[in-house]
Amino acid sequence: MWTGNPLIGAAAGAAGTTTLNAVTYLDMALRGRPSSDTPQLAVERLTDAAHTSVPGGASGTTTASAVPGRCWASTPVSPWAPSTGRRTDPADRVPDLVPHLAYGLVTTGAARAATR
Repeated sequence: MWTGNPLIGAAAGAAGTTTLNAVTYLDMALRGRPSSDTPQLAVERLTDAAHTSVPGGASGTTTASAVPGRCWASTPVSPWAPSTGRRTDPADRVPDLVPHLAYGLVTTGAARAATR
């Protein structure tokens, strides 16, 4: 368990998240694939199950950041997501690993560099 400075952890996480987003959008541009609607559908299912709505959401649009934190803290997302990846061919999932590996490498590298 890492017990270092939380600001270093936050900065490392921000660097990793920025990398994750950049690699994901680069992959989308290179392969010509659209963005996923999984986050929106998961939020819609969570809010339906919680009998609530997303504040300020326009018709047909939702954002995960608008969902009350208690929903996310007490509910795993995968049962609410339209696909958990269990039914797809493993070879189709490999390209999805690249952005997450980049996230892990950058986050770890940034945290280690900041603690030297």
